[in-house]
Amino acid sequence: RRSSPRQADRARMTMLNKLPLILFLVSSQNAVVAFVLSSPALRTTKVCGFLDNLRNPFDDRPGATVGLVQVALTNEQAQATKFIGDAARKLDSSSARGLARFVSEVCTGLCRRQDAWLYAHSTASYFGPGAAERQEHERYYNRMVNAEAVKFEKEYLPSAAELAKAEEDGSGGLCVISLVVAIEGDVRDIFEGSSSSIRSLRAALTDLSATANVDGGYALYNAEVLWTPSSPKESLLRDEMLLDFPELLAL
Repeated sequence: RRSSPRQADRARMTMLNKLPLILFLVSSQNAVVAFVLSSPALRTTKVCGFLDNLRNPFDDRPGATVGLVQVALTNEQAQATKFIGDAARKLDSSSARGLARFVSEVCTGLCRRQDAWLYAHSTASYFGPGAAERQEHERYYNRMVNAEAVKFEKEYLPSAAELAKAEEDGSGGLCVISLVVAIEGDVRDIFEGSSSSIRSLRAALTDLSATANVDGGYALYNAEVLWTPSSPKESLLRDEMLLDFPELLAL
């Protein structure tokens, strides 16, 4: 294993009634964990008082899908690391639309680097209104994010100056980008089979970009992006990647 610690970046925002309450930014090195936005508990509607535990018979909430897309691509001159770092630094964290645009930018940026794709993985689970009411989707989402985050030993956010020098000092190797999302409704079809071919993966990223922007970004309940390496001076070798991400399949 390489001597330098793994790193990641993370920023989170919590939304209640569509008003931002909390925002914080942390970081990590071999991966960059970035950006979580949560909206109200799937826009739940409850009656008050002693009826709180009863289901509203007119409740037509669509539930939520929690999904993961991972892409491993070549990182010559730290181009992949730089593109994700630049997108993260431009994030408008003051609104749901800002996070949706960030997710779209990541998806679009990956599509533009299609020739660099080597491996991919995807998975998704749907939670109906009842399960969502019990916040099962949030627990599953948190477990999925944590399963990726624990792969990194240290959090690190590269500076704008470091990213600017990426083309000069960047190493080669690979970059793994993981995108975890919770989206309104049953959209498992976006993720299913997306890692089977380059064409399927491109279609999934395109659909995810479009879906994230539905309803001004409020259809995107939660999202987190993790990538490794985050430092342009580091490199991730194929054997290391397959050890840490055994679920990745060759495209």
